[in-house]
Amino acid sequence: GTSTARIMSCLNSNFRFHCMPAGAGTKSIEGFMAAHKEYSGTLKLGEGTPSLDAETEVEERLPWQHITDEQLAEAAKKLTGDIQQVPPMFSALHHQGQRLHELARAGVTVERPARPVTITRFDVHRDASDPQLVHFYVGCTKGTYIRTLAHDLATSLGSTGHLVALRREAIGEAHVDKAWDVKVLTDQLFAAIREQRGGMDADFQPRGGNKRPRGNGKGRARGTGKQQQQATDAQAAAEQPTA
Repeated sequence: GTSTARIMSCLNSNFRFHCMPAGAGTKSIEGFMAAHKEYSGTLKLGEGTPSLDAETEVEERLPWQHITDEQLAEAAKKLTGDIQQVPPMFSALHHQGQRLHELARAGVTVERPARPVTITRFDVHRDASDPQLVHFYVGCTKGTYIRTLAHDLATSLGSTGHLVALRREAIGEAHVDKAWDVKVLTDQLFAAIREQRGGMDADFQPRGGNKRPRGNGKGRARGTGKQQQQATDAQAAAEQPTA
């Protein structure tokens, strides 16, 4: 329910991530993605965009100065619980075999039926230095569009708004605070490999990218099959004593 170009999903300037299942573990992905989610973000009041976030240009401007902190809190409370939410046009949902965001970019708007979602938490507070910005923290079920939730908050108070920041804080029991720092993870991984190989640092030198570890330092015979046999025969012949 988020715009992937803008969401900082478990990411910030210090890149962190959770391991995802592979192989037989992929069977758990469906349950993982269906888990409860939490987001933090920032809404900018008074400026509306077609995508409801900063991916598109501002096309609507409405007064926002009349909105009080108390009104924001009350409006967020009304949007908490079981609600009906209309998906945005800029989304990956399909309409007659075509994705909605493709239609939206072509200037086409279609009716979208509202869908039930549950908002378990919706905390809001004004930015200390810029009252046009509203920071929030949301807990929600799968399928919730945070852009729509933030926009609905603004429109319910007689204005408009769009997301300028969004970060996924948690999904199920996986929380960004428990995520691994990449450098720490890779250092531990390389240390484990070196330990498994007898602690010979020279045998494994990470160089970044997708390059594989170097060999065991003993070198490899070039060629395979017949070529290797020919090389062996030649070496044996050279070592035979002369008459």
